[in-house]
Amino acid sequence: MTNQKPLHVGRAYIQVLGTAGDTSPSLLVFFDQQRYLFNVGEGSQRFCLEHKVRLSRIKHVFLTRLDWQTVGGLPGMLLTMSDAGMTSLALAGPPGLRRFLAALRFFVRREQFVVTTREPHAQRSPAAAPLYADDLLRVLPVVLSPPSLSEASCVPTGDTAADCGTSCPCSTPASAAEPAAAVSSSTAADAVAPPCAKRRRRVSPP
Repeated sequence: MTNQKPLHVGRAYIQVLGTAGDTSPSLLVFFDQQRYLFNVGEGSQRFCLEHKVRLSRIKHVFLTRLDWQTVGGLPGMLLTMSDAGMTSLALAGPPGLRRFLAALRFFVRREQFVVTTREPHAQRSPAAAPLYADDLLRVLPVVLSPPSLSEASCVPTGDTAADCGTSCPCSTPASAAEPAAAVSSSTAADAVAPPCAKRRRRVSPP
């Protein structure tokens, strides 16, 4: 059994870049040895400049979702990192991240800048390996998927249960429905007549 030398972490803290507004704030996890950035909303480079965060020290970027509030500043940051002399960046995010980067290739293109991507599996189990792990940080994905149409609750919009469809749980077969009561012509007229007409109607003596 080998005795591993404990890692000297040094300084470690979490810094919020920006405030809640049009974009989601970015989260910087700081270690003396490494920097990790979560989400790159619009204006993230300006926030990094204001807080004296060097982009060249950020080697790993994580995205919580593919939304303009979380990726709006990513194209510009990739160009800035490449122009600063960086040659690689590790990017991890939800399913669809690779397709998003492929859509950026027409106007964010640097041959010498390599971006590696990681996506969690849609059916990842809790016991699966983390999305990212090193000596300082482990990132475990929590995949949130919307319910399917079959699992969604039915909200009938028609006048009858049949309008919701035969597969709808709120629809009731005709045989299981209560039989309609027989209505005479005079009773039917009273049912459809407005209340004011009922008050004005005269009843002839027998």
